[in-house]
Amino acid sequence: MDIWFLSDSARLARERDAVHKLQQKAKWLQGIEWTISTSAELEINAAIVAHGHTYNVRMTYPKHFPYAPPIVRPADSTDSWSSHQYGDGTLCLEWGPDTWVFTVTGAQVLESAYRLLFIENPFGYDTQQIAPSRHYLTQGQQLRGTLERVYLGESLSTHLKSLPELTSGAMIFSIHPQRDSYTLLIQELDPVSGTVWKGSDIPNALRRKKAGVWVCQGLFFIVGLPAAALTGICSLEDMENVLGSAGYNNISLTDLEALKGFGLEKQPEGILIAGRDRNPHIYSVYGENRLFRAQNLPVEESASWPRTPVELQLLAEKRVGIVGLGSLGSKVAISLARMGSRRFYLVDDDIVMPENLCRHGLDWLSVGAHKTAAVAQAIDRIVVEAEIEISKLNLTGQENPAALSGVLDKLSHCDIVLDMTAESHVFNLLTAVCKPNSTPFVWAEVFAGGFGGLVARSRPKKDPPPQIIRAAFLRYTEEKPFTEGVAQVPYSLENNAGQVVIASDADVSIIAAHAANLTVDTVLEREPSDYPYSLYLVGLRRSWVFEAPFHNIPIETAHFSNQLGEIDRPSASVLESNIDFVKGLLEKTCGKDSSSDQDR
Repeated sequence: MDIWFLSDSARLARERDAVHKLQQKAKWLQGIEWTISTSAELEINAAIVAHGHTYNVRMTYPKHFPYAPPIVRPADSTDSWSSHQYGDGTLCLEWGPDTWVFTVTGAQVLESAYRLLFIENPFGYDTQQIAPSRHYLTQGQQLRGTLERVYLGESLSTHLKSLPELTSGAMIFSIHPQRDSYTLLIQELDPVSGTVWKGSDIPNALRRKKAGVWVCQGLFFIVGLPAAALTGICSLEDMENVLGSAGYNNISLTDLEALKGFGLEKQPEGILIAGRDRNPHIYSVYGENRLFRAQNLPVEESASWPRTPVELQLLAEKRVGIVGLGSLGSKVAISLARMGSRRFYLVDDDIVMPENLCRHGLDWLSVGAHKTAAVAQAIDRIVVEAEIEISKLNLTGQENPAALSGVLDKLSHCDIVLDMTAESHVFNLLTAVCKPNSTPFVWAEVFAGGFGGLVARSRPKKDPPPQIIRAAFLRYTEEKPFTEGVAQVPYSLENNAGQVVIASDADVSIIAAHAANLTVDTVLEREPSDYPYSLYLVGLRRSWVFEAPFHNIPIETAHFSNQLGEIDRPSASVLESNIDFVKGLLEKTCGKDSSSDQDR
């Protein structure tokens, strides 16, 4: 372990000199004693005198000094001196983690401690005051010690402002357990007289009766009292007294018969009370009588700022069909949802298993579920009002032909279709689905071993057909064959040295990100497009044709159309015969329809 005051003699000399000079000129600094703590940290014990009172302090140089600031505490760590003091006794000074620069000395930190004690004068006889704060606490800092938090969305805030005084009714809220806290979401407010409000900014998967969370009943009250009157409520009796002072006469929060008037069949599990400013104070009910106030999540000004490009709002109108919700497809689907997609048709027959989780977009909570259902639930937890349809069919497996036809029909009506299976049989089937409706088609693949991958697309009338693009890739690999080894199982290969090389989550994530971006460019029909080529090889490390990580190779595909030749065109006589055949079928069908009409 590197001990700074042993390895950096120049800095130690500078610290000693600065403290010595400060002691000579500052009468308020007395009794300097240098020590080494049991944890091998350099310390100074000293006395600071302010307004005639002596404050014994200990300043500790941390192990990472001079890149972290010295720590000043009362010599007795249980002493509480200042409003600028942390729970462990550490004084919050001008030089802290957010302002520290390594050129500042411990002597300057001691001066800062003196200024704080002089201004606040905690034990002196003169005027006491609170030192001005330099702090801006982040949302995370404000909530670090709170157990229960409440999310106040714009929808709820707007609705509460619209309610008149003395409005009351039933409340539905959900409690979502986190690792070290609970988050409350207000789902519904049902007034005794009036229209039910339902939260419009809560994702579908978290709504009442859909979420695997605690769904609770409670009450809400609108009062004309100031905010100060609504804090410090610790029991149902306290709440009844506050409500009584606000004009709710003879109200009982424990009388089951009285509660039926609000639509409750049991004692409320939570109470929302909003005062004159309509800012809600939400209390959870514990035991028979105790109330515990949840902390409102502060709404930052940046919450209303757009977090995604404005043009991505158009994604919400596009229906995206994705076949294959494995490691690659799950990440693409979730990424598209975060970018703005709201309408999905997901197709995969596979189940999430623990061995999938090293690369998949899901986690252990989804193990045992079908990948389509699990990804749909993940999207439902990310976005509001998602419209997701799923199929668990195996498109190239033994299935009911009628059911398969229904799935293919739904895919054909999507605005774009993605193949994330890397299976040639699925690829061929989906290209046939996309052709009749001129549906754009995107596919991607992670090469075994994770040294790279490909992303490609075919846009009707803009790119060659998918088979031509795929043929261009196969021709490229014939001219530049893979030399790294033999694929063993999906995502892994055995290299020439006999070592098994496996694609990592990061490898899959990079290809998924490229595929998601290519999908957005395609479905939004950007002009000019960000992608001038139909096919790209993406290098993740130096291997095969890739000279280095991030080496991407566009593949020219248009000229392959002529090289592969055109599909044979039928002769005029064959066309005429087919027309006559179809015409006869139509006449027969129309004749049956006419007969049926006459029978009716």
